[in-house]
Amino acid sequence: MDNIEKYPLYGPLEINALGSNYESFLEAGKTEIKNLWDKKHQSEHNVDGYEMIRYLAKGSFGKVVLVRNKVDDGYHAMKVLEKENIVKKKQILHLKGEINVLRCVNFPFTMYLQHFIIGNTLLYIV
Repeated sequence: MDNIEKYPLYGPLEINALGSNYESFLEAGKTEIKNLWDKKHQSEHNVDGYEMIRYLAKGSFGKVVLVRNKVDDGYHAMKVLEKENIVKKKQILHLKGEINVLRCVNFPFTMYLQHFIIGNTLLYIV
């Protein structure tokens, strides 16, 4: 994933510390989101770097699994999607939009994209 500094999970957001004023803060945020949105993304990670703990949910395109990162012992939700279902149901643009939104989200208490892994028949969103 890109080395994007995420905002703190608690406490006030110090906008003046991040920029000279609100306008420069908003302009920097707009530029950051545009750059992220236009950039193609695939993580160098692979699915073997995660230990599957248990299934959390099942949807029409795939499953959500609780996984543990073998490197840093962090727990994550991994969305496992079947490529065939996404193509059959013509949801490719919808999926691209979801990935871009998750990658651009930078707000406390929200999920954001850690890794996007492409397998032979499956897609993994961590």
